[in-house]
Amino acid sequence: MHFNFANNEMKEYKNFKTNTLMVERKISDGNEYRRVTIYDKKGSVREIKNYKNDQLNGKVVSFWSNGKIQAEGSYISGRRLGVWKSYNKKGKILVEEKHIKSFSN
Repeated sequence: MHFNFANNEMKEYKNFKTNTLMVERKISDGNEYRRVTIYDKKGSVREIKNYKNDQLNGKVVSFWSNGKIQAEGSYISGRRLGVWKSYNKKGKILVEEKHIKSFSN
């Protein structure tokens, strides 16, 4: 992996063997916020995740190899919250789940 520091962001770039971008991490605000983008061998985006203080926080989206959304939803402090949807390869909704915030630990 290659690391590049610019504008207070760190990015991980290419797999030297295949010369393709595999994982990219953008870090800002002193590591508090982080966005991770995962790529397949062809360079297409497969998943985007957001973190805050090392916990999943914010929207998460995964993609089929054809570029259509496979699943999407949101996390708050590492827990699923709100509506989560899963799709087939043609983009039709297969499952829709509603996650309600729990006030207990």
